[in-house]
Amino acid sequence: MVSDNFSIFTNEEFKYFCCTNGIKQKFIAPGHPATNGLAERNVQTLKDKLKLMTSENIPINLKVQRILFRYRATLLANGKSPAEMYLNWKIRIKLDAMFSHYEMKSE
Repeated sequence: MVSDNFSIFTNEEFKYFCCTNGIKQKFIAPGHPATNGLAERNVQTLKDKLKLMTSENIPINLKVQRILFRYRATLLANGKSPAEMYLNWKIRIKLDAMFSHYEMKSE
């Protein structure tokens, strides 16, 4: 997790939470424009996706899990998903299960 040195991210309780959940913290300089812009863009994307899911009657934590799963499974410009780049294997989505009997052909 990348964050600034704001007190909420540096207190002992949050450090313990990160440690027990396998989250590694990386701190950046406060107000760093490039990093701050990226964080703001991710927050806006999450908000937009949550707005699209307002009609779904499920808890917010499940909505966030679904959004994160879709994000992690979406292919990037390099042809790999974030999950594949991190885990070195492709995660399966429902579409993969539906069409598992088709062989992917490369051109």
